Amino acid sequence: MQPEKVERDGKLVSLCLNCGKEIPPGNRKYCSVECSAEFFAKHNQRGLADLVYKREHATCQSCGWKNPKFSVPPPEKPGWVEGGEKAHRKAMLKYYDDYKAWSELNFEWEKTASKERRSFVADHITPIALGGAEFDLENIQLLCEVCDRKKTREDKAKIAKRRKLLKRIGRNGKLLDTFLQRDHSEDQ
Repeated sequence: MQPEKVERDGKLVSLCLNCGKEIPPGNRKYCSVECSAEFFAKHNQRGLADLVYKREHATCQSCGWKNPKFSVPPPEKPGWVEGGEKAHRKAMLKYYDDYKAWSELNFEWEKTASKERRSFVADHITPIALGGAEFDLENIQLLCEVCDRKKTREDKAKIAKRRKLLKRIGRNGKLLDTFLQRDHSEDQ
């Protein structure tokens, strides 16, 4: 996919694939890194999942489970510390002590987490089969594997109910829409 080119002030300029603004010199398809990430999220499941993971802070939106491995990041290694070599060595020793403590904590977590290992899934709130938008950020939530399995079972039941109804009444959309609106209001 190539950016659109338009003429402005006698020059041919390219427009950002995401927002349509002029692309600055040196960039090829997007006007900024943010536009690139947003475009990737709108057109790619992996990009969408990454964006939702950051937005939800690695927390399941159903049960509230938070991945403990990501709740405590490793300590940041210091650069050069003002105060000379002695101050720098002292900062590095503190970093190694902090890193050792973090490593031990992480090792303990790995041992216990193997019993309850969960990963996250970017789940459609309204399934695509029931009319949900595929790449709409408002239709995506972060769920742990356990909650995702539970929600998927519920979604499959709703989809099967809709398909069964479609078979029974034919493809008359108006009657179906009325039924689904009534059915959806009962669910809430």
